[in-house]
Amino acid sequence: MKIRNGFVSNSSSSSFIIRLKDIGKVCPTCKHKTPNILDIIEQSHYNSDDNSVDAVGYKDVLDYIRNWGYDENPSATSNRLTEKLLPYKDDNIAIVSISYHDEALNNMINSGVVEIIGSV
Repeated sequence: MKIRNGFVSNSSSSSFIIRLKDIGKVCPTCKHKTPNILDIIEQSHYNSDDNSVDAVGYKDVLDYIRNWGYDENPSATSNRLTEKLLPYKDDNIAIVSISYHDEALNNMINSGVVEIIGSV
């Protein structure tokens, strides 16, 4: 697996490993509820082929990446990933793909609603 830090020219979407923060938490002052970005991504009508939730949960995220098949040395990748994701083992993490052209979702991903752990 190759971790990348920018856009790929022949791709129309970007995949992120994210940690979901305070989903559904209600502010006691203004009663604003933190949005569930996974629901928003799944319901996005921008271009459903480019926006997707690919894996949810620590084990599923690791399995998804291990089975992706982009690395010549999957054992080493697996070890690096396990080490990188271990601090998030008890958190709600996911792999999501977002269309470059969906400005609303890109803004939400970068707004702090989620923590971006990495790009895949």
